[in-house]
Amino acid sequence: MATRLNTAITHLSRRIRRIDDRQQIGRARLSALSVLVFGGPSTLTGLAEDEMVSPATMHHVVRGLLELKLAKKRWDKTDGRKAIIEATRAGHRFMEEARRARLDFYTEKLDQLDEKERAAIAEFVRIAGGWMA
Repeated sequence: MATRLNTAITHLSRRIRRIDDRQQIGRARLSALSVLVFGGPSTLTGLAEDEMVSPATMHHVVRGLLELKLAKKRWDKTDGRKAIIEATRAGHRFMEEARRARLDFYTEKLDQLDEKERAAIAEFVRIAGGWMA
């Protein structure tokens, strides 16, 4: 069962990567933008920790988001040495469109299932949600 689960998740992840690649900003930028949009503003170090990359790597990712005007940088009011990175309105719109592309894929696949199969998926999602803690 573990092998079959791993295979299924690997194949699903590849399909989702293809959908994400259509956004044409790169997976690293898309993922960091997702953290900013759905998690809120963050420091460069915080983003690097969330994305499990080095601060140097995140610096390059954030620079790309800033150049694309999907994020902006402001200085922390209590510690002027600390920069806060946040998604712009354009970044929010972009992320919502990217999210919509994923949701459209899932909806299309779920619509092909019968009630019993959808119930099984719903149960899996409920159980797997506990794995995220």
